[in-house]
Amino acid sequence: MLDQYFKPWPVCRWAQPAIEAASRLLSEQVFEASEIDYVEVETFHEAVRLGVQLPMTTEAAQYAIGFPLAAYIVRGRLGADEIDADGLGDPAIRDMLSRIRLVESPEFSRRFPAERLARLRIVLKSGQIASCEAITTRGDRGRPLSDADMLAKFRSSAAVLGSERSTTLGENCMAVAKPCKLELVSNCLFAPI
Repeated sequence: MLDQYFKPWPVCRWAQPAIEAASRLLSEQVFEASEIDYVEVETFHEAVRLGVQLPMTTEAAQYAIGFPLAAYIVRGRLGADEIDADGLGDPAIRDMLSRIRLVESPEFSRRFPAERLARLRIVLKSGQIASCEAITTRGDRGRPLSDADMLAKFRSSAAVLGSERSTTLGENCMAVAKPCKLELVSNCLFAPI
């Protein structure tokens, strides 16, 4: 159980480092997606194979690297809305996808599967370049998600249950290692939607 990872975003594990790099760069830089000339992702062989093709289904979007990265860059978030019909049909995401380039790093490929790494360069139309060094993603055993991050991800995924029910269920699930009222968890899990 201790060797498990928790993905910050609802897409393939191999795409996570590129999205993590974009998250870091976008939090440090101020520019609009429309100002980007292209995005270069340097990563390991298996991640490059996920490709930058336009997915036709939610499942294909989840097992891609280019599409979820484009969605994150355009919308500043990556959740169910970005990889379902709404995101798949978004012309801004499709446009950004066409500007993403994947490059295999022999070093990152050598370090896989022990490490899943990516390096990102965002080249603006002005010529300015925003880049980050090699990065892995949060959620690994060595870099776990915080309880607040886990609860936020749960609430986002469980929004269909309603605010009160998802809050009760999330807080009690997070407290499972401590004394908690399992009856509350059970009631939240099995109540009709």
